[in-house]
Formats: sequence, C-alpha cells, structure tokens
Amino acid sequence: MTPVTPLDEVIAKAECIKFVAGKYKGKQGWLDHTRTADASTTPVIVNLPKKGGLYGTFVHTGSFRKISTDQPMTYAEAVFQVPAIEASIVEAMRKLAKYDISKDEEEFKKQLDKEMMAAKDWMEQKGDDADWRRVKSWEERNGAVHSA
Repeated sequence: MTPVTPLDEVIAKAECIKFVAGKYKGKQGWLDHTRTADASTTPVIVNLPKKGGLYGTFVHTGSFRKISTDQPMTYAEAVFQVPAIEASIVEAMRKLAKYDISKDEEEFKKQLDKEMMAAKDWMEQKGDDADWRRVKSWEERNGAVHSA
C-alpha cells in the first residue's frame, strides 16, 4: 500500500476545478484549501501530466470554475460544457465586456444571436464537408423530452 502524502490528502478533500482562462486554460485541478487566498488570486493544484504531475500555484479567481457534478439537462448546456467551447466563449464574452455591454445589453444579445445564426448557416453550407460533433444531454441519454 502506498503511503498517503500531504498532497494526496489535499486532493482527496479538495473541490475539482477546470481552468477556463489564463495559462492553464483547458486543464483541470483542485482548490488548495491548505493555503490562503487573497482578493484576486486563489491557491490551486494544477494537473500537468506532461510536465511531471501536480503543480501548486496561485491563479486569478476568474480563471477557473468548479466542475459541476450535475449532468447537463439540455443539449445546449452539454455543448457549453465542452472545455474548448467553454474556454472560447469565456474569452469572447470577457473581451466584449471591456466595451461596457450594459449600455446596450439587448442589442448585444441580438448581435450575438445574429453571429450564432451566421455560424450555423456557414456550417450547413459545408454540406458533406461539415465536421459535426455531438454531445449528449441528460434528456437524450434518458429519453426525456424537454417542455418549455
């Protein structure tokens, strides 16, 4: 039996997180409750298998999210949980937020909807060359139908 190291104990009690921005975007890790956070950073343990394992560091608080144990209920929720999609959307929305989207929030939503429809049309125009990807929501895995 392998002896338990302090790091193993930290990970066993820690909340799992995923990095959605910054240096570790796309990686997973854990909150490190053995060290103290400050106003803008949080202590974490990053899983870096290619670099030799686990790495303790501090990251900006907005660069990670807790990994939800809830299954996505809708197809859209499932797609938004794909790490590359989530990180790209976080990055794009943060760039938009720099322009004070609260000044015209409804129009920003209309513009985003327009861009989403243009992207959908672009993909459909590719025909047989389209690279469609699918994820399954809770509804699809369980045969449930969502009623709005």
